[in-house]
Amino acid sequence: MNQDLKLLSENYTCNVITGKWNIHIPTGRIQLDNDWLTMLEYSDEAGDTDFNMWLDRLHPDDVSSAVSAYLKYLRGETPDYHDEFRIMTGRGSWKWVMTRGWITERDNSGNPLIISGIHVDIDRTKKREANLLQVQKIASIGTWTYAAEQDILTCSEECKNIFRADELGENFRYTDFLMVLHPESKPAVEEHYNKLSSNSQISDMLEIRLLFPDNETKHVFVSYRTEKNNDNNVIITGLVQDITAKKNYENMLIKARIKAEESEKLKSAFLANMSHEIRTPLNSIIGFSRILSEEKLSRKEKEEYHSIIQSNTEQLLNLVNDILDSAKIENGEFEIFNELFSVNELIQEAYNVFQKRIKTLGKMKLHFYSDIPEESGNIFLLSDRNRLMQVFNNLISNAIKFTNSGKIVFGYKIIDNEKLLLFVEDTGDGINKDNLEIIFDRFRQEDQSMTRRHDGAGLGLNIVRNILKILGTDISVESEKGKGSRFYFPIEYRIIETGIKKKKILKNKVDLSTRDELKNKKVLIVDDHELSYKFTSALLQKAGLNTVYAGSGEEALKILADKSGIDLVLLDIQMPGMDGLEVLSRIRDKKINTPVIAQTAHALSGDREKYLGSGFNDYLSKPIDRNELISKIVSFLIRK
Repeated sequence: MNQDLKLLSENYTCNVITGKWNIHIPTGRIQLDNDWLTMLEYSDEAGDTDFNMWLDRLHPDDVSSAVSAYLKYLRGETPDYHDEFRIMTGRGSWKWVMTRGWITERDNSGNPLIISGIHVDIDRTKKREANLLQVQKIASIGTWTYAAEQDILTCSEECKNIFRADELGENFRYTDFLMVLHPESKPAVEEHYNKLSSNSQISDMLEIRLLFPDNETKHVFVSYRTEKNNDNNVIITGLVQDITAKKNYENMLIKARIKAEESEKLKSAFLANMSHEIRTPLNSIIGFSRILSEEKLSRKEKEEYHSIIQSNTEQLLNLVNDILDSAKIENGEFEIFNELFSVNELIQEAYNVFQKRIKTLGKMKLHFYSDIPEESGNIFLLSDRNRLMQVFNNLISNAIKFTNSGKIVFGYKIIDNEKLLLFVEDTGDGINKDNLEIIFDRFRQEDQSMTRRHDGAGLGLNIVRNILKILGTDISVESEKGKGSRFYFPIEYRIIETGIKKKKILKNKVDLSTRDELKNKKVLIVDDHELSYKFTSALLQKAGLNTVYAGSGEEALKILADKSGIDLVLLDIQMPGMDGLEVLSRIRDKKINTPVIAQTAHALSGDREKYLGSGFNDYLSKPIDRNELISKIVSFLIRK
């Protein structure tokens, strides 16, 4: 082997494995020394080979670059022959080597005759680099070097991925970096960049944001160190890490924490509000009940106190219903029952109810109107009438609450041949624009403070929105603080040419002739709560009815089996031992056709249909309304 290679091989430490080679250019013969054979685990016979056989030993992916580097050197384009590639060992595995070589002999004409060089085993180094690159990729960490004088930014593959440098062309410069820098991060970057000329050695770090042309944003962490090379030029080396996922997770945690804190505040406010909304009417109910029982009062005072107890009881019942409806909506158990009904009759019914309530409240300066188009006589809706009435009840109740003077108008307008626009508008307090959405959140009100002027649980508008969404529409609001609000929603309608027969509405008042007809009628009241029986019995006896009590399902069956002349059964649903459904089933199994009315505290949407479908003749929800109770009984016992 050529002795001129000794100096080259001595430049490598004793720990680096090297092997020498010679290429005879005209013939392509290659000579490999024993160190090369040992390094690549070949036998002595492999030491004398040719160029083509050597190419066969190269990894297919590396042949092109190895040949290109070799030819570039022969053409004088590079000062030496150098490359890195994988070569097959005698055991059939691949090993990375670095090669360097020079022309060591020329012919008489000066043409290259022999190239001599070395192969250095860099397999472990390459594997470490590959592992490092894999770690960098997993951790989204890239390395970079910036030559300030030349404005050249050299990036690792992961660094290029982070900055999407491939989209900017082959040369990546500081100006290119500025192009993808988020405007909010530019002041911080410029501050760091200006430090570079003031000191030869700086180590620092910062977080920046990147903004790409397609509006993708990234959060990156940058650390760097500066120094000056022998030519006194500033060289900056550093790391860059894509921390977008980390930042997004942090932001998610921050939002979750804020939401949890807000939820906790809302929970505390809700509990305080519920306590207020429940205890306030209870205070009036209990207080005035005691006054009625303990003191001598005039007839006028008694009527006033009874009225107060009645209104507070209704207020408490409405709160319970709202809480139950809200729970049903949240659990996806809110049911809708569509029927065909006249929209004008719905509006008129709501008008009658609230006109009376406004007078009761004494709001004499408040004018209440219904707005019905003249040409709307035969317009009908196919929807859930009770739920739409509930929507109007909530909206009009709110309008009355927040309007002391001026007017409240509700009704509908015909938008086109398919849709109506139902609305409730008032000249009341109005709502701030910033609060137009939160008022539809559960337990939220515009004024959450302890000093607010108006009571309320913050459930009504949330229930309204959810009902309308279930019905296939949604509510909108327009409002100006101090001038009033307008709530409205569209709904499909149809025109019925022939009309629909109106149901006959029974009078609630029991006159003397009716009382005489009921005198000999006997009603069996089945309820495990004796106080409920006493209350119901008192109502029926005032109407002239006779009552019989059964404290359980078994007792009721025994009474009916004795043929005791029972004309009608009021049957509670939830009882220990045998519930109302099972009692009814046994009644019908015994071929007893006595009318049975379910009376129950199960008053959620769908309960009525459920019990009627089970065979009950009718249904009453607790608390029992006296007029409704008497009307239903009369319909079965007299007006058949």
